[in-house]
Amino acid sequence: MDGNHDDLVALRSRPIEADGRRRVSEHVWHLPRGHRWVWEDTVWVAAGGAVSVDRYGRTEGVSWFRDEELTDAEVDLIIAGGTADVVVSHDAPWGVGTLERRLSLDLRPSERESLWPDDLLEESDDHMKRVRRLVDGVTASRVFHGHHHVRYDDVLAATHGSVTVVKGLGDNQGLIDQAWILVDEAGRPIC
Repeated sequence: MDGNHDDLVALRSRPIEADGRRRVSEHVWHLPRGHRWVWEDTVWVAAGGAVSVDRYGRTEGVSWFRDEELTDAEVDLIIAGGTADVVVSHDAPWGVGTLERRLSLDLRPSERESLWPDDLLEESDDHMKRVRRLVDGVTASRVFHGHHHVRYDDVLAATHGSVTVVKGLGDNQGLIDQAWILVDEAGRPIC
């Protein structure tokens, strides 16, 4: 799955294998946006993308790429593909309490204490809302993401009448166990 600092043009130049994945190297595969797979009886779907709020300090085509965001059209196609039990996304869905408290998402960008420009915070908010629409649209019960570099567990009151468990992953700058989760076929943590 791709994140906001990945070169999608380069990724998309690689052929898609019969199973729907792209080989990047011997042990690394890219899960294209909307790629679905089934483990046991659990349907998983990949949804990449996010907004680089640090874009103005990056170089276009080198460390920032225009197609970094999941588009409305991609979200529509993923939803049209049917339900999925688990969403693996780069960005978080809008409405996660842990992130709202950490990032002051209940405030307008101009009211937030932030290092990032207001226009990019607004774009980031819009992207998270797109991810939320996707999660609700496929009626997912679990979401895993890593864009915000914070390890947390939270729940969303889902529009489909249940709750969606959201697990954020940390980055590789801290404890390694904050940057990964070992799960079973249904997306339930094993440890």
